[in-house]
Amino acid sequence: MTGRREEILRVLGEQGRALDDDEIANLIKANRHYVNAVCRALAHEGAIEREKDPQLTKIVNRLAATRGEHAAAPTTLPSATVHRSKRGSSTADRARRNVEELIGSFEACLSHFENSNAFPGPSLYFHEQAIARRRMHRSVELAVLPGDVRDT
Repeated sequence: MTGRREEILRVLGEQGRALDDDEIANLIKANRHYVNAVCRALAHEGAIEREKDPQLTKIVNRLAATRGEHAAAPTTLPSATVHRSKRGSSTADRARRNVEELIGSFEACLSHFENSNAFPGPSLYFHEQAIARRRMHRSVELAVLPGDVRDT
């Protein structure tokens, strides 16, 4: 089974032009939010380039001009690590290690989540509605305030 990462690279190569996340999601029949996360990871690795298209006012993705071979995503999830408190080990240090671990295993975690179907049907609909509402406002606070307070 081909992962989302490989599907996105294949579609960008086949289309031969820059595509936004929505276009890619439609072509590979995937959730746009997943496509966005994978594209950001691929851009971070240098496999693709992401830039704002001035005509569409959307961010588009294209294969990097000098794309080399990149390491394949891990096929298994990383084992859970227990961070025991040591003298001199701050909460910030533990948080930094956790974030680094998550970043390092993001592709595997994303793949596992996609395959688990843990966010089906109505949950996905309401998640997308919440994101749309947030984008209509300058801040989270303004998005959740009642209309009469927001308007003042």
